[in-house]
Amino acid sequence: MSFLQKIRGYFFEQNQDASSKNKKQSNPVHLSDIENIQKIMQAINNTYLLDAISQQIVDMMIEALDCVGGALLLVEERENVLRPATHSRINSFVNKVIPLLGKKFEDHVFDLKHPQNFTARTVTAKKMFIGQRYEEFMTPVVSKFTAKMIQKVAGLKTIITAPSIINNTVLGVLMVGFREKDLPERKMQLLRIFADQCAVAINNAQKYEKLHKQYEEIRNLLRQQSDFITVAAHEFRTPLNIAILHLQDTIESYKLVPGVIENMKVMGSSLDSLKDLTMRLFETQQFDLNKITLTLTKKDIGEFMEQLCKEFKSLMMVKKIELSFKNSFKKKVKLLIDEKQIRQVIHNILTNASKFTPAKGKILLEIREQKEKILIRIEDNGPGIEDKDKERIFEKFQTTNATMGMGIGLGLYICKKTVELHKGKIWVEDTPGGGATFCIALPK
Repeated sequence: MSFLQKIRGYFFEQNQDASSKNKKQSNPVHLSDIENIQKIMQAINNTYLLDAISQQIVDMMIEALDCVGGALLLVEERENVLRPATHSRINSFVNKVIPLLGKKFEDHVFDLKHPQNFTARTVTAKKMFIGQRYEEFMTPVVSKFTAKMIQKVAGLKTIITAPSIINNTVLGVLMVGFREKDLPERKMQLLRIFADQCAVAINNAQKYEKLHKQYEEIRNLLRQQSDFITVAAHEFRTPLNIAILHLQDTIESYKLVPGVIENMKVMGSSLDSLKDLTMRLFETQQFDLNKITLTLTKKDIGEFMEQLCKEFKSLMMVKKIELSFKNSFKKKVKLLIDEKQIRQVIHNILTNASKFTPAKGKILLEIREQKEKILIRIEDNGPGIEDKDKERIFEKFQTTNATMGMGIGLGLYICKKTVELHKGKIWVEDTPGGGATFCIALPK
């Protein structure tokens, strides 16, 4: 027997019972109820977009139950909260009630760890709540005064919250307001059916969104692989061609004649570039497979950074760039870090900064305290990075100018993964007056 046949059977039995017991006593059952259920089932089958189906369910529920207004709230498991998703679009509700809330509808979040009202308890208790005071459902999310104002303006006599449950898990809550004090059983039963079908709709939509996200991730991965093949082929080809050409020259010049040593140096440099590129590819793979382990030691962060700054002085002198170091700590501060890995991170960023800082420019390496973290800042006065690229530059295989000249776009990705292994965070900001500032926050 189908779900719809069961519903028809239920309403038929209700009519039979009502007529056989007492004609005066009854909660008349309308054929329109079956039509409303058919509508919601058709809506579920026609769309898997959560926003669209949520709005349709609420709108159909308001019409079917002839109530003041209503809303659908969704459970967010990760944050353990209940957040409003959509509300009825009846003009009186939108124009009179919503403005009284004081902020955006979706910003009224219900804490499920400490449920303080009937709305939150609908989720934790997994049952329907009925009340005559709106404040019982909304405080302390909104003030008691605001809740009373909304109840007065909307003319609410009864408020009901019904859980949408599937596989013993509450996915959402339907909140409905009525002008009647005593609701007929027909409306109560219809609300339960809407809550049940709402659970099916939410479950379908959330599964669809998850699958769609996975599909997009796979598409992005395939695109990255395709980009990698193109870019890597080009990057490998250049140093290899140089090495092969000079190797041929060396073979032809089997005697040590003038120029052979220089050719061999060029060859060595190109092969070093190839080796560095290969190592970055290998390191990236190790990060992706979670095979990188840290060798942690306590380091005086001030001395460590100052030494790194000194090591880069000679590199900066080629372009006459002024590299300075600023230590805001008055005493020694030790951090537990993998010296080799953090050295590589700072090396990568300083190398990039030197490439994009103009001749006679300035680069500042600074360390300072930020709450429970140590903040490392590397400022330059180069061209800077566009806002749209500030997050993208830390992704793999980014090869635009925004990747700060990192070859096939792995350097900053490795930097990000290294910092995250240290339980830290890396990001980029604009330097006041122009340029880019890379920030690294590491826990004390």
